[in-house]
Amino acid sequence: MDSDVQNIESGFMIHCGNLSMKTTHPELVNLFSQVAPVIKIGLRKKDSTSKAYAFVTLKSEEDVQKVIEKFNYYTLHEKQMIITTYSSTTKYLPEANIFVKNLPPMLTSKDLYLILKAFGTIISCKVATDDKGTSKGFGFVQYSTVKAAKKAISTCQNAKISGYVLEVMLYDKPIKEEKAEVVPVVPTFTNCFVRNFPAGMSEESLKTILEKVGPVNSIFFPLDRFSNPIGYACVNFEKPEDAISAIEKYHGTLTFTPEECGGEEFVPTSPFFIQKAEKKKVREEALRKQLEKLSLEGKQLKKNLYVSNIPDTFSEDEISQIFSQFGTVTSIQIRKTSTTSNKQFGYVCFNTSEEAALAFEKVDGTFLDHNRLQISYYKNKLERAADEQKPKIKFNGKDQMHSAGISRLVQSLVNTVERIANLYKNDWEVVEANSPSDFSHKIAKEFVLLPDDEVKEMISSSTILEEKIQKILDTKRKTINNQEKEKL
Repeated sequence: MDSDVQNIESGFMIHCGNLSMKTTHPELVNLFSQVAPVIKIGLRKKDSTSKAYAFVTLKSEEDVQKVIEKFNYYTLHEKQMIITTYSSTTKYLPEANIFVKNLPPMLTSKDLYLILKAFGTIISCKVATDDKGTSKGFGFVQYSTVKAAKKAISTCQNAKISGYVLEVMLYDKPIKEEKAEVVPVVPTFTNCFVRNFPAGMSEESLKTILEKVGPVNSIFFPLDRFSNPIGYACVNFEKPEDAISAIEKYHGTLTFTPEECGGEEFVPTSPFFIQKAEKKKVREEALRKQLEKLSLEGKQLKKNLYVSNIPDTFSEDEISQIFSQFGTVTSIQIRKTSTTSNKQFGYVCFNTSEEAALAFEKVDGTFLDHNRLQISYYKNKLERAADEQKPKIKFNGKDQMHSAGISRLVQSLVNTVERIANLYKNDWEVVEANSPSDFSHKIAKEFVLLPDDEVKEMISSSTILEEKIQKILDTKRKTINNQEKEKL
């Protein structure tokens, strides 16, 4: 018995995701017992999102590898389970995480895994699918080493599978660059900012874990009005080298065991975050420089969504579960509109702009308890100030025939198109656009003579708007093709 307890604490555990809601505890026990003794299985089902997953504790690392080799991507109840190791020593390196686009519709997660495993050890591999299990044409692959990820990118870039030309890139380069700037070469700081720890963890428990690398002077551990952790903390170490050691040891890892979390249901789904704590002015200056750099490159950071009209009956966890279907939610904050209101608003931040765009597309305009969710991209003070200085769009024709209210309606349409502009990035050249703003202005000009009711309908319905945009792109594409034929 003592040996079993010791093995559990050592982290010989796997996480089984993408399970069917029909999956039962006995089924998993019988399945995994075919290749290795099972110590414990914790099966969890989320009715609100129709998602199921399990934590399985085994006796040894050898047993873990046997189960992964035999049952990773095994089909159970018409769903391929995705199995990954769950260990405090597993490091999820952002520089080893790649994003693969333009996948053939019939390519499964297992197919992608078998293709890419030749370049190195894969921690996790998944092709994104919709609720019906249909591929969305892209996937995510986390390698154990940066070398393997780079090799996969260089080898597979522009490779063809069933006539589809692959696009392979680092999963989130901006985050990588940000981390490189945050941690200085010379250790001169002792304050660290931490998040992604268990919801029920106490200040003392967090301090006990972090003191494994060195003494901690103090912890700022804010609580909400119900005395629950808000979700972040600031830790002050005695020595700069201990702060550096804590970042190197814990950042990007699954630091906490289920026992430390108070059960499998409280285990954080995102890796632990710990980095140097920056003063507000320093953060603002770094953000300003980053925005300037991205602006020069024609890029924008669009990973943070502003969500309004949320019913007060929905908790932060429930909203997080809704958005987690479309990618990794790195942070979420939900607040009451007012003390007397029955509505809330919030901020949902994703790991990548692609995930945020997908969530925007799928969730905007959907209903929760008869409340229609309204989503926009969050803009900080610097971005809002820059927007105020931009000249407002002017159109000939319709603006001259109507009041100033129409120009506001058209401007609203421009803003709506800009939110989804990145979804049409491959089509920008059709309208000779080179940025989301440029694309939105040129598309909106095509709608300027439509009746006001149609414009309002497009603003309120993403489906109708996308159909209209696609028709414009198809028409312009045909015109371009005809012009080229005439030249010949």
